[in-house]
Amino acid sequence: MAFPLVLLPKRVMYVEDAVSFLEVLRLTMSNKHSREFVDSAHIALMTFAKEVAYWAGISEVLNKSHLARIEGKGEAAHYISSYFSDWRRFHLTGVLIVDFDMPGMDGLELIQKIKALPVRRVLLTGQADAAVAVKAFNAGLIQQFIPKNAPELFDDIALCCESMHESMSENVGHLIRPTLTTEQIDLLNDSSVAYGLKKKIEALDWAEYVTVGEPFGLLGMALDGPLQWLQIETPESITHLVEVGVSYGYPEGDIEAIRSGSSIAHWEILLRLGLQTDGKLVATEKICESPPVLVGVTDIPLAVLTGNAHGIDDIHSPAELVRSLVRDVREELNRIGSGAVEQPGSIDGQESLQKSLLHLADAIRLSEDHRIEFDCCFAELATDDPARGEIGRLHAALG
Repeated sequence: MAFPLVLLPKRVMYVEDAVSFLEVLRLTMSNKHSREFVDSAHIALMTFAKEVAYWAGISEVLNKSHLARIEGKGEAAHYISSYFSDWRRFHLTGVLIVDFDMPGMDGLELIQKIKALPVRRVLLTGQADAAVAVKAFNAGLIQQFIPKNAPELFDDIALCCESMHESMSENVGHLIRPTLTTEQIDLLNDSSVAYGLKKKIEALDWAEYVTVGEPFGLLGMALDGPLQWLQIETPESITHLVEVGVSYGYPEGDIEAIRSGSSIAHWEILLRLGLQTDGKLVATEKICESPPVLVGVTDIPLAVLTGNAHGIDDIHSPAELVRSLVRDVREELNRIGSGAVEQPGSIDGQESLQKSLLHLADAIRLSEDHRIEFDCCFAELATDDPARGEIGRLHAALG
């Protein structure tokens, strides 16, 4: 698999009508990312309906990265102001694990209804469903199927989630290919380089990143931040750094450190982001011997929205679902209030707000438990909460 140019925050949805099996999944699967456990294909479809706008918004932001360079802003600054500040990226389900045999709408029917979304679709099958799964795979409706009687079922699901999330991210990464040169893409797709970068990203505990062409590197961060810059250098680019260092009057010791590959300068990314440079060098690490590739990492002192600050979803109950949707409304109102909807690549704020309110209303109507939880959420809202007005109007409309 090629190196994904983008790694989106991980979010997995499990759909299974057997609540006891869902609970085992909840206890077994990693909880270091957003998860949603749904016992009805109809409820899952409601979640995917609201994600259509989220996918459109984030895709538009990424798709316009090459325009940011043409306009002189640069894609790194564009990603920080538009992508890393957008809460919708935490609500993109990248992997769907769905049981085939469910009452009402079965797993394959759900998959057919969401096939336009970039989510990777995995079907859990019974012993009698193998032919159906093979047919769905050959038709491109699913990316994988897993028999529920597999001896290592939960290990298989966990490994599948990892590979499918990477596959989805690789697919989304094609949106920013125009910002990279052919030489940069070829380097990233070298299996040794890709392996070295993935190991470094794992060591940094990054939950997400985007690849930048000018300068060449990755902007990424762990769930709790901070935003970091991983600069990628080759022997050819090191020569350029030495020349720039000489022109900037770097001390001879620093020039020699850059020339030897033991340290690199991060002046270019800092200047592109409008940050002051202190002239300090950053130690390098060789991630690949052939071709030789060095990387250096530094923190970027700019405020962005982290996964922990936004909150990691772990939805299984009516309370968790309703509270997540109330948070969506609050985040959209904050986005409108901050002026973020005026940024290039952002989707219309009022339209998005109305969709968030509509999805909340749909959830409230699912059951009496959902309605009771909504009443509790409304009662808990502070008088100065930006969401109180809109949610109050919805509360009054529902009676």
